Amino acid sequence: VNAVRSESEAEQKNYGSYNARRAFIALGDPAVCAANPGCTPLNIFGEGSITPAMLSYIQPVLTDVSNNKLALYSANLTGDLFDLPAGPLSIATGYEYRKYKGAYTPDGLTVAGEYNGVVSQPTAGSYDVSEFYAELAIPLLSDMAAVEQLDLSIAGRYSDYSTFGGETTGKIGLRWQVTEEFLVRGTYAEGFRAPSVGELFAGASGFDAVLNDPCSANAPGGRNANCTALGVPAGYVQPNPQISVQTGGNLALEPESADSFTAGFVWRPAFASDTSWSSRMDLGFSWYDQEIENGIQAVDAQTQLNL
Repeated sequence: VNAVRSESEAEQKNYGSYNARRAFIALGDPAVCAANPGCTPLNIFGEGSITPAMLSYIQPVLTDVSNNKLALYSANLTGDLFDLPAGPLSIATGYEYRKYKGAYTPDGLTVAGEYNGVVSQPTAGSYDVSEFYAELAIPLLSDMAAVEQLDLSIAGRYSDYSTFGGETTGKIGLRWQVTEEFLVRGTYAEGFRAPSVGELFAGASGFDAVLNDPCSANAPGGRNANCTALGVPAGYVQPNPQISVQTGGNLALEPESADSFTAGFVWRPAFASDTSWSSRMDLGFSWYDQEIENGIQAVDAQTQLNL
C-alpha cells in the first residue's frame, strides 16, 4: 500500500521588461504624463538621456508563479495462484488513484498585455483518475522438444478519468524459450495518453509566428479565387512576416490512443559463453510497430492559414 504527495512551486521574476502603455504615456503629451502619478517624461535621444526616474516609471518587475500538485494512493497484490504442469500461474493486481492539479498565474501586466512580451492568461485546473489492473503470467509448456519454456502473459487496465470517462486497455504477450541459447518473444498492447492539465486548461497566450499569408501576392501557391471571395483586395501583399497567433487549452480533448506490436529474438551462443575472451554474448533483434490515433497536438498555424 502506497501514499504519495508531491508539490512544486516556481516563482519567476523578470527585471528586463518595459511597460509599453507607460512608455507610450511618457513619450506623449507632457500634460497627460503629469496627470499620471509617478510619470516622468521620457527622453530617448542622446547618450545618458534616460534617467533613473524615467526608468522607474516604465520598467516594472514582473512576477509569474506556477505550481503543480500530485496526490497518489495505490494498493498492489502479487503472488502465485496455483501450480500448472509447466509452472506456477502468477498474478499481479491492484488499484491506483491519482489527482493532478496545476496552476499558472502570470503577472497582471502580462494578462493586460501592457509589457513588451507576449500576452498570456492565467491557467488553473485539476482532474483525477481511478485505475484497476490485473496481469496473469501463464506457463503453457516446458521441458519439451523445441520448447524449453513457453509463457503467456495477459494484462488489462481500466482507467476512469474525471475529464472524459472510462478507458480500457489490454496487452497479450508470448515468450518462447526454444533452447537455452535461443529466445523468441512478441507482444501486442493497447495504450492511451490522457491530456495534461496544460492541454486541457491552459489560458490563451500569444506569440508572433513567422508565417506566409496564402492570400499575399508573393506567397507560394496563392489561393486567388478563395482570397477574392473572402474580400482580399487584388494585389494585396503581406506587410510583415510575423503574424500574431493565440494558443490555449481545450476542455473537449479526448485521450490519444495507440496500438503497439513488438517481436524479436535473442540468441546467446554457447561458443561465446565462459571463454577466455567472453563471459557471455547476447545477439538480439527487435521489430516494433506503433500506431497512434487522435494525437493531442495543436494544428500548426501555417496549416490553418493554408486550409
